[in-house]
Amino acid sequence: MLGQPRFIIFWSGRLVSGLGDSVFALVTMWDVLKTTNSPLLAAIVPLIPTMTFLLFSLPLATLADRWPKKRVLIMTDTVRSLVMLVLVGLLESRVANPTLLYLFNFLVMVGQLLFNPAQQSALPGILGVPDRDIPLATGMLSATASMVRLVGYGVGGALVAAFGSATLVLVDAVSFALSAASLGLIRISEADWGAPRPGKSSGQFWRQSLRGLGFLWNNPLLRALVLIGLVVNLASAPLQFFTAVFSKAVLHRGAAGFGDLEATAALGALLASLVAGRYAKALPLRVWMVLSFLITGLGLTAMALHPILWLATLLFGVAMGSMALFNVPFAAQLMRATPDDVRGRVMAGVGMTFSVSVPVGLVAGGWLTEVVGARAMFGGIGLFLAMASVSSRFLPGGRRALTAEAAGARGSGEIR
Repeated sequence: MLGQPRFIIFWSGRLVSGLGDSVFALVTMWDVLKTTNSPLLAAIVPLIPTMTFLLFSLPLATLADRWPKKRVLIMTDTVRSLVMLVLVGLLESRVANPTLLYLFNFLVMVGQLLFNPAQQSALPGILGVPDRDIPLATGMLSATASMVRLVGYGVGGALVAAFGSATLVLVDAVSFALSAASLGLIRISEADWGAPRPGKSSGQFWRQSLRGLGFLWNNPLLRALVLIGLVVNLASAPLQFFTAVFSKAVLHRGAAGFGDLEATAALGALLASLVAGRYAKALPLRVWMVLSFLITGLGLTAMALHPILWLATLLFGVAMGSMALFNVPFAAQLMRATPDDVRGRVMAGVGMTFSVSVPVGLVAGGWLTEVVGARAMFGGIGLFLAMASVSSRFLPGGRRALTAEAAGARGSGEIR
């Protein structure tokens, strides 16, 4: 992959932009928790993008499939840079509050929901040999996301204390601008970016939006994964805010401990993404699922039982890193199996269906954490995930079911 200049430019933009995103996520989560001292209100920070995803991912993915991909990518990064600059001004004026932070999380997520489908549609055209390179590219992009989280969270807590929230949000604004500039340097044809698919009416627009869900439901393997994902995400949703709560209430380490936990999680995901990307084709999806759920569950349970700083940090890195053992092979195989003109909608449909239960899990998890405490909730989630590894027995067909049926759909013309 390092020998492909177009991919390196593309990857560099994701590296810079991801670094800014990790800093922004840390700032908003910690500022809300510090201001309100409420796990429930802190849970709203990840709840906002989750609800935005559920409500708008399919229509925005349809727009991204219709519009020229390069234009969508550059436009969304540019607008998000401007949004971050506005937030910098509000923070410097000391008028920002939790409600405004929720609003800016919403605006950034809208941009991401346009950017991601366009990126997924454009990636095969950027690569030299798509069928060969997609698993490696997916693993590398996933590892990059983990690496920037490692750096962002690793130093973010100290940077918040040293320079304040406004400075870190300014870093995010600059990162989006640099990402937009890097995309402008990639020279390939419009067809290689992923040709736009025009629509003629609002009725056709909504029918096209639902085609991604139809693709998922008509595939037995994907349908089973969706149902399993709904239950697992309901239980594991509180992990999106637990690091801040666990650091504050159990480890008593404040923002620095929050950053340490997230950094080790990112390091674990980085290493696991590289392994999973390299060996994505070597094992069936059911095996990747067992490894992912079992290691994650045991790591979280041990972390709750032994809340010593160094041990908890190590265990959380192992637990969160193991998530990539399933996510990377699944995403790579799905991208290879999906027709180009609906890839954005299919990938958005996967994310949307996996996330349907997350809002309930976040709210219930925030409330239960206040009732039973962070250690009990952490341990309970770990035990559930370890037991959920047996759900892989209910997957029909494994990897071949995904690729074979998708190829059949592509050839039949049923997916448009």
